[in-house]
Amino acid sequence: MTEMDLPGDRWRWGVDSFYATYWRTVRLESFPIPPLTHRPTEEAQPLEVSYTEQAYEGIRIADYLFPYHYRYGRIALNSFVERSGDLKRFLSIVPSTNQYAFLDIESTGLTGSANSYAFLIGLARPIPEGIFIRQLFLTNPGRERALLQATEEFCSPASVLITFNGRSFDVPLLRTRALITRTHLALPVEHLDLLPPARQLWRPRLQSCALSNLERHILDVWRIDDIPSSLIPELYYRYLHSADLTNLQPVFAHNQQDILAMVALTSVIAQSHTQPATLHTHPRDAIAIGRILLRAGQVNAAEQSFHRALTGSLSVEERAAVFWQLAQCHLQRSDTSEALKLMHTAARLGERPGFQAAIWLAKFYEHQAGSLQLALEMAQRARQLATAPSHLASLQRRLDRIQAKQTNQYHPSRHIASAARSPHRTSED
Repeated sequence: MTEMDLPGDRWRWGVDSFYATYWRTVRLESFPIPPLTHRPTEEAQPLEVSYTEQAYEGIRIADYLFPYHYRYGRIALNSFVERSGDLKRFLSIVPSTNQYAFLDIESTGLTGSANSYAFLIGLARPIPEGIFIRQLFLTNPGRERALLQATEEFCSPASVLITFNGRSFDVPLLRTRALITRTHLALPVEHLDLLPPARQLWRPRLQSCALSNLERHILDVWRIDDIPSSLIPELYYRYLHSADLTNLQPVFAHNQQDILAMVALTSVIAQSHTQPATLHTHPRDAIAIGRILLRAGQVNAAEQSFHRALTGSLSVEERAAVFWQLAQCHLQRSDTSEALKLMHTAARLGERPGFQAAIWLAKFYEHQAGSLQLALEMAQRARQLATAPSHLASLQRRLDRIQAKQTNQYHPSRHIASAARSPHRTSED
């Protein structure tokens, strides 16, 4: 199908037709289009640069410049520049600051199917004057190739693309549409999707890592009269039939705020990975940061983060988890004596981390320290904390083995055969 063969009403077919019909008949009739009345802060308004359709026919281009002193919630945009060094260390790359590009799309469907296409692409780059945002709006679906070409042109100076869930949705959708329309689309090679690191950092505390939830709890931004994402496709379909942009103003504002939220979150995520001591974090966030740093081999920074977590209000299970993680830090330094103290503390606290600590101690005392009595006590403690049938069966074999060793009646071949026959055999044996 060529570019000119694309029908303007193709949205009526397939899965997108269901959503469009549903929102038109059930939701939109009683949903007033909210006015664009809210900005997260009013300390600095964006400087509108231009509106034009002349560069690419069928594409409405809106350019905005947000000065660096503009605050999105509690984060000033200049923090992105200040944290660019942290971001380079986080990504293990050395680009200059202006080689980052942000991307967020609004599409005709939420399913990511081949029938869905992007009608609004929000892009941003840091420049000396501030954060430069360009919104590319598809006024004519037959000009989709021009939209993709304009996106490639904007991103061409950048070496790192930053999105939120873009690895799963935005970028695959754009690449699919480029294939369908036979358009060359070159995006930056490096891609930082903010959703995975956001989940690592904040899911233990927030559960939901939707961008709107992160805005409220991390950036201190509460959007007022924000348009629900599920309504956005229908508003675009209305535009195609009326050519009236009035109802799309909340969509443009929604996309613009998504971009600003990504800029702010990028600086917070980079800082949390590279300079966690400078953050005033929730205790659960400190635990998450410590785990990330420990996996990265930054043992000293991880230990500091875990100690900061202990100064806050934590549940018994969370405190046990912190002592377990602190023990891992000391084990990586080969400091077994301190690790043993921390493991015993975790085992006393109980819960799942206490169970893990008791298992570790039972293994250590049986196989390394040669203290069968202590191994027996730790195995019994683990059995008290165990819940899964496989764990109970494994611990019973461990107890039988330790008791047999104590009475000099242990035969390794007999134990191996018994473990092999067990339906609940685990690596803990």
